[in-house]
Amino acid sequence: MDKENKTVKITTDSIVRYQNGEEILKHLKHPLVNTILIANDLKKRCLCLPAASYNSRLELHFSEIKKLVIGENSSLIVDLRDNPYIRELVVKDGFAGSINLARSSIKKIKFGNNCRGDLILEDCMNCFFLKAGDIFSGHVRVKNSCFHSFSVGYYCYADIKMENIRGRKKLSIGASFRGEININGLNIPRLNVGHDCRGRITLSGQNDKEHTGRLNILDDFSGTLDLSSEGQAEKIEVGSFASGNFNLLGCRGLKFLKFEDAFSGIADLSGSDVEYICAGCGCRGKIVVINCPRLSLLELPLNKHNDITSERNPLRMEIRRNRLFCHFHEHSLPRSYFTPFYMVLFRKFCRRLRRI
Repeated sequence: MDKENKTVKITTDSIVRYQNGEEILKHLKHPLVNTILIANDLKKRCLCLPAASYNSRLELHFSEIKKLVIGENSSLIVDLRDNPYIRELVVKDGFAGSINLARSSIKKIKFGNNCRGDLILEDCMNCFFLKAGDIFSGHVRVKNSCFHSFSVGYYCYADIKMENIRGRKKLSIGASFRGEININGLNIPRLNVGHDCRGRITLSGQNDKEHTGRLNILDDFSGTLDLSSEGQAEKIEVGSFASGNFNLLGCRGLKFLKFEDAFSGIADLSGSDVEYICAGCGCRGKIVVINCPRLSLLELPLNKHNDITSERNPLRMEIRRNRLFCHFHEHSLPRSYFTPFYMVLFRKFCRRLRRI
């Protein structure tokens, strides 16, 4: 939701406009209530807004502020568009409102817990770090920008939209995600999704140069992963007890897909470039591999109850360590595709600890 759709009820006496810095700071000694503050002439290295400010609006387009701190339980509209000075934004717990950082020079953004509202990051001049705490909700729009890292905490149910962006590190989604992520034209080395995700993740508009290197989804995934609209992920690893929908139709550049124990969802890889698919013990899900000419190896539990749909028959099949190996090509796959046995044991140990 853009800031233009936001309204603030004020009176004429509640507008503070173009005053000198000292006069403006007097208004910030106490919480802002029903106030519009236009502070383009303000010069202060760190500006702290009082906690419990509400129903107010701040326009800080040309304020020479390096760091802005918004106090706890504030309800504000903050407009920092085109600000060439701002470097850091800290939003304390319980914030509600909207923040516009389009075309700003922001480098670091941190939200506390229980924050809700709108955040706009379009055409930003610097790569930024963004970290949102637990129970973050609202709308986040990132476009034509670059981030070093981007993470949201536990039980996030925000609507996050990213278009034409680059990530130098990773994008991390915390446990129990309930929102929606729609990413178009992403170039990032790693995307991490926490436990118990029930949201929707959509990657689209990617190519060989704009893709996700590794997508790692932890246990109990029951949401939707959609890469059918030109989404690109080279390696996808999914934890145990996944029951969601994996729409990987036509996913070019996909090398391998791995499910740990007890997969019971649906994975459609038709028309993809996948080379290796692995499903752990207790797999009873459905895997579709129609028109996958590069598929070389399908590894399944021997006592499988899963449903495999393919128009091809394996060249040969073998049984090793209670596992069924279906070979569709004779060439060897890279060792990096296979998880070392000690890592399998370590993951099972961590899973048991988490469920205690």
